[in-house]
Amino acid sequence: IVGSRATRNALNLRVVHTRAAQKGFVPVFLSARDFYSKTKQPLDGVVARAAITLTPDKADTLGCLPCFPGMKVMVTENLAMQHGAVNGREGELVHVITQRGLDNMIHARCAFVRIKDAGQVCEDLPMDVIPIFPERTTHSFQSKLTGRQVKFVREQLPLTPAYAYT
Repeated sequence: IVGSRATRNALNLRVVHTRAAQKGFVPVFLSARDFYSKTKQPLDGVVARAAITLTPDKADTLGCLPCFPGMKVMVTENLAMQHGAVNGREGELVHVITQRGLDNMIHARCAFVRIKDAGQVCEDLPMDVIPIFPERTTHSFQSKLTGRQVKFVREQLPLTPAYAYT
């Protein structure tokens, strides 16, 4: 347990790289889809780069979520209470369906997470495996380029690596 989200994210990133290498994987970084709140147009250029690298005190969800099969994850939203997929619950990443966007970044479409005692979610999935889809959250930051407030919607999996906690 650490005292800040920034420290937590830095430690988690280091552990993700180490654990992935131990299992013979290279982590994949799933980029969030960020859109202007009013126009729904994707952020682009300098503004997109600024949003994707926002510090944890500015955006709850990660702009780039590192992942690999078998990674420990924590659910960050209440998703399926009857199956135990609730905020703070740990699980193991089984698989992620991805899509390369027009921005040439890799985005998650759905993650499959094994959560102990979740039960049978649907007949097409193994026991205790939950499908988790990207969620939308609203954020804002002060643009250093224009000096204006940028309000945007972030679409990202409601997951975070589960090795270090705040």
